[in-house]
Amino acid sequence: MKYLRVSLIALMSRFKYNIVIVLQLVIVICIVNILIGSLNSRQMLIDPYKGMIDQQGFYFLDLLSNESEMPQLNKCAQYLTIRQAPSSLPSGESFKVIILPDDFIKGLHLPLSEEKQIDEPSAILFRNNNSYHAGDKIAFNCGTAPCELYVSGILTDISYIPDFTKMNYVEDINMFYHRVTKGITTGMYALISESDYSKLGFNVQEAFKQPGMIVYYPETICDADYKSDRVVLDDIGWTRELSDIYNMSMDTINDMYRKYIPLAIIIVMIIIVGVVFSIGIQTVRQLNNYSVYYLCGLKWSNTMFINLLCNNILTIFSSILSAIIIFTVDVTGYAAEFGLVFNNINLIASIVLIVIILTVSAIAPMIIVFKQQPAELLRKMKY
Repeated sequence: MKYLRVSLIALMSRFKYNIVIVLQLVIVICIVNILIGSLNSRQMLIDPYKGMIDQQGFYFLDLLSNESEMPQLNKCAQYLTIRQAPSSLPSGESFKVIILPDDFIKGLHLPLSEEKQIDEPSAILFRNNNSYHAGDKIAFNCGTAPCELYVSGILTDISYIPDFTKMNYVEDINMFYHRVTKGITTGMYALISESDYSKLGFNVQEAFKQPGMIVYYPETICDADYKSDRVVLDDIGWTRELSDIYNMSMDTINDMYRKYIPLAIIIVMIIIVGVVFSIGIQTVRQLNNYSVYYLCGLKWSNTMFINLLCNNILTIFSSILSAIIIFTVDVTGYAAEFGLVFNNINLIASIVLIVIILTVSAIAPMIIVFKQQPAELLRKMKY
């Protein structure tokens, strides 16, 4: 306890200099998390489609007016479709209920500003300018039938809705989403699983199927059958290879890695060098105090412990402050507005970064302290 008290006294005696060190640490932790958050936002969009777009297959936009006219493809073919319920709000505001396969919606990890466990049929809501909250119940019409649905989560003010209605010249993962923004997008959206929609008493197959679909082959098929299916689909709609979309999406992520990782390393190194330099100066200025502690009976090696304790307090305080800033940016929706997604990867990276900072910041003071002789320092002191 006495070491902690002495460490706190040492920190307060150099309060202004320690504020600079804290700011440096907060900046480096926040910069690293912002860069990772930007990369996470791209990976987040790909994750629900893993196991599909990295297989053989196609993204197919059906130009037929009748779903029953869809031709039969190879028996190995699997399909991912998105359906939309004929829904409307009593107020007349636009309300689109998007029906997604259960496995797909479980893999959908869009950032939520609110979340609540609901045992009844429920949906994730993009509320736009409305005041719904997680746990609320929405009354709406599904066709001509009145219906009620619980809200299990609220999407952030800028989010992405799975969507199979687009033909994009830039063929990446954005083809499969509709970007929604509070105050700009018209109406509300609800994302519901097929099983929960069925529990409301409706037949999923009777809901409107969006014109696009993913056709993929979990089992390898021969080139002849694959090309034959491609010809059939090209005759009745717009078709793109899933491999092209996947490669374009991964190229985008890899480009971000190539741009951001070297930048992050340089910034982190510069700031850590600055932190080490500042801590080194602080240690030199504390040597006289350490000599007095030695004169009072403290072992010289234990002064190093006081120094390490000071560094740990600064680093822990900076980490807590950084966590508060990042959490606040996340829950207020500013992170989503700037395309940032924070998850467990941020936590792991922050812990690794903090360990590196603690390790590196301990080296310089250790060298400085152990190179000094307390008796020599006492002789040089001016009283």
